[in-house]
Amino acid sequence: MHQKTDSEFIRRKNRTLVLRSLRAAKTASRTDLSEETSLSPAALSGICGDLVREGLLVERRDQSPALRGRGRPRVALELNPDAAHVLAVEIGDAALSVALANYAGDVIESFSDGTIIETQAQSLPSILIERGDALLARANLTRQHISAVSIAVQGVADQDKGQILWSPVLEDRNIDVTGPMHAAFGAPVILSNDANMLARVLHFERPADYDQDFIVVMVDRGVGAGLFLNGTPFEGAFGAAAEFGHMNHIPDGPLCRCGRKGCLEAFVSDYGIYRLARGDASDKPRDRNSDCDLSGLVSGARDGTDERAAQAFADAGRALGFGLARLVTLFDPSRIALTGAALQAWDLLGPHCRKGFDDALVGDLSRNVVVDVLPWDSNYIRNGTILAGLAFLDDSVFSMSEHATD
Repeated sequence: MHQKTDSEFIRRKNRTLVLRSLRAAKTASRTDLSEETSLSPAALSGICGDLVREGLLVERRDQSPALRGRGRPRVALELNPDAAHVLAVEIGDAALSVALANYAGDVIESFSDGTIIETQAQSLPSILIERGDALLARANLTRQHISAVSIAVQGVADQDKGQILWSPVLEDRNIDVTGPMHAAFGAPVILSNDANMLARVLHFERPADYDQDFIVVMVDRGVGAGLFLNGTPFEGAFGAAAEFGHMNHIPDGPLCRCGRKGCLEAFVSDYGIYRLARGDASDKPRDRNSDCDLSGLVSGARDGTDERAAQAFADAGRALGFGLARLVTLFDPSRIALTGAALQAWDLLGPHCRKGFDDALVGDLSRNVVVDVLPWDSNYIRNGTILAGLAFLDDSVFSMSEHATD
């Protein structure tokens, strides 16, 4: 029995390995996959044969230079886009976005509402179901085509309970979203923090740089982080790990949107910088319906006409550096990626961030860490949310045999 269990575990791991490799490559021959996965040609051929019969992979003869060898053209393998569909939901600070993607990761339909959704907290599941149905209708699909629902939320999510415990864009707490979504679509529901989706995207798109142990920090209207440890996402026991923005920076400092004082977000986010630059009281919460435009502050700090703005950016940069130093001390990552719309002012934040980082960290711990500042892509979170749903299918559903197309 033990030997049979081990054999089944290895078989499932190998199937997942093939699916993941082909998802990254998009198109590959059996020979290419054998080299990529280090599986023997015989083992690889058997797995691919099963996956083709189950409708997860499709074959085609390809004449492209990448696949054409000597003699006859190789048979290319691709993920079957119709094998499954993922409904991806992004609940953000100023928008609610819903996308429908196929098994190949292509976005078929999408919708984004650019209004604050806080007043809709009680009816949130109904709104998500309604918009999911609308996308399915536009794609001429039904609820039965949905194989997984993936939800990314700004705030704290409890994956075990399937609840949004707290979000700065929702007035209510402990909102059950996975139960109603599962009941409506009959599919597994994955609930995650939005910053974790950034880590998934970088791991998928840039594996050479973001592979085993790295951290992604997003600085925007809020401050969040996503972690990969040993090549897999680290989300903690209940999915609420890496709440970087709510690490305390200075006790009894400025009020954070979470209701506590002194959080890192209260210094580093757009509203934190804006409030400090305008001399607002430290106990004044952010108006959720306001838009903290940093462009005027950036201009004034750069040309020297707004000293208070320059100091606010300096304080924010130093606070961010202290926070990054804590992450390095705890996790010893090889790389840290910084991104987000607020980093338009990196020239004002960066020098102070570096100094705070160096001042707070033992030199031997910082010397091997690479810090990247990446341009913000508005599709990062959406794409990561889709990848989370597809990864669940690869790992937990299609790793087992006898799965046909929907």
